[in-house]
Amino acid sequence: LMLGDRLALCICTDSDAHKHDISSALRRALQERLPSACQPDTIAFVPVIPRNVRGKRDLGRLEAFLTET
Repeated sequence: LMLGDRLALCICTDSDAHKHDISSALRRALQERLPSACQPDTIAFVPVIPRNVRGKRDLGRLEAFLTET
Protein backbone atom coordinates (compact mmCIF):
# COMPACT_ATOMS: atom_id res chain seq x y z
CA LEU A 1 0.00 0.00 0.00
CA MET A 2 1.42 3.39 -0.94
CA LEU A 3 1.05 6.09 1.70
CA GLY A 4 2.09 9.19 -0.16
CA ASP A 5 5.61 8.33 -1.32
CA ARG A 6 6.09 5.61 1.30
CA LEU A 7 5.45 1.89 0.89
CA ALA A 8 3.57 0.15 3.70
CA LEU A 9 3.22 -3.58 4.26
CA CYS A 10 0.07 -4.55 6.16
CA ILE A 11 -0.14 -7.82 8.07
CA CYS A 12 -3.53 -8.91 9.34
CA THR A 13 -3.47 -10.36 12.85
CA ASP A 14 -5.51 -10.03 16.01
CA SER A 15 -2.64 -11.12 18.25
CA ASP A 16 -0.19 -8.74 19.89
CA ALA A 17 2.26 -11.56 20.57
CA HIS A 18 5.64 -11.49 18.86
CA LYS A 19 4.92 -8.53 16.55
CA HIS A 20 8.44 -7.17 17.00
CA ASP A 21 10.01 -10.56 16.24
CA ILE A 22 7.81 -11.05 13.17
CA SER A 23 8.53 -7.54 11.92
CA SER A 24 12.31 -7.95 12.37
CA ALA A 25 12.41 -11.36 10.68
CA LEU A 26 10.29 -10.12 7.81
CA ARG A 27 12.50 -7.05 7.29
CA ARG A 28 15.62 -9.25 7.17
CA ALA A 29 14.00 -11.64 4.68
CA LEU A 30 12.85 -8.77 2.45
CA GLN A 31 16.29 -7.13 2.55
CA GLU A 32 17.83 -10.38 1.32
CA ARG A 33 15.37 -10.75 -1.56
CA LEU A 34 14.27 -7.30 -2.72
CA PRO A 35 16.08 -4.22 -3.98
CA SER A 36 15.94 -1.34 -1.51
CA ALA A 37 13.40 0.57 -3.62
CA CYS A 38 10.94 -2.33 -3.23
CA GLN A 39 11.27 -2.72 0.53
CA PRO A 40 8.47 -1.33 2.69
CA ASP A 41 9.13 1.76 4.77
CA THR A 42 6.50 0.66 7.28
CA ILE A 43 5.28 -2.71 8.49
CA ALA A 44 1.87 -2.35 10.09
CA PHE A 45 -0.17 -4.94 11.94
CA VAL A 46 -3.89 -4.50 11.49
CA PRO A 47 -6.76 -6.49 13.03
CA VAL A 48 -8.65 -6.77 9.75
CA ILE A 49 -8.25 -5.80 6.09
CA PRO A 50 -11.30 -3.65 5.32
CA ARG A 51 -13.47 -4.80 2.41
CA ASN A 52 -15.90 -2.88 0.23
CA VAL A 53 -19.42 -4.07 -0.62
CA ARG A 54 -18.06 -6.19 -3.47
CA GLY A 55 -15.63 -7.99 -1.18
CA LYS A 56 -12.51 -6.32 -2.55
CA ARG A 57 -9.90 -4.70 -0.34
CA ASP A 58 -10.88 -1.14 0.56
CA LEU A 59 -7.51 0.57 0.30
CA GLY A 60 -8.94 3.98 1.17
CA ARG A 61 -10.25 2.74 4.52
CA LEU A 62 -7.01 0.83 5.14
CA GLU A 63 -4.97 3.95 4.44
CA ALA A 64 -7.23 5.96 6.78
CA PHE A 65 -6.75 3.34 9.50
CA LEU A 66 -2.95 3.48 9.10
CA THR A 67 -2.79 7.27 9.23
CA GLU A 68 -4.99 7.32 12.38
CA THR A 69 -2.63 5.09 14.37
